[in-house]
This record gives sequence, C-alpha cells and structure tokens, in this order.
Amino acid sequence: MKSWTTFDVNYAYTGIKNLTLAFNIKNLFDTKAPYDVRYGTTTNFQGYNTQLHNGMGRYFRMSANYKF
Repeated sequence: MKSWTTFDVNYAYTGIKNLTLAFNIKNLFDTKAPYDVRYGTTTNFQGYNTQLHNGMGRYFRMSANYKF
C-alpha cells in the first residue's frame, strides 16, 4: 500500500480584543486515500482503511471564539 500524505492549512486572527477567528483547510490538495485490497470487500466498499484514512477529501472549517 502506498503512503498517504495530506497538507493542512490553519490560520487564526486575534487582532480584535477577546475574539479569535480561525480558518482551516484539511487536505489542501484533495489527495485520495490509498487503495487497499483488504478493504475493497463486500463489508467495506470504500477500498481504504476507514480507521486510518478519511474519505472526505478537502474540506473547510471556520470558527469564532469570543471570551467574556
């Protein structure tokens, strides 16, 4: 099975008092999980180990945290 490397980007802005704005991109280059024949059976149609790999591809997340 081939190795699988993903690149993530995280940025946090803290320029406003008590406020943190965060932006994340997971799997920036949208690389697919490596195919593994052991996981391409009738019990697991994904073709990869779902406990080690994520099939979502690239995804974005934003958050805001304000402290009172």
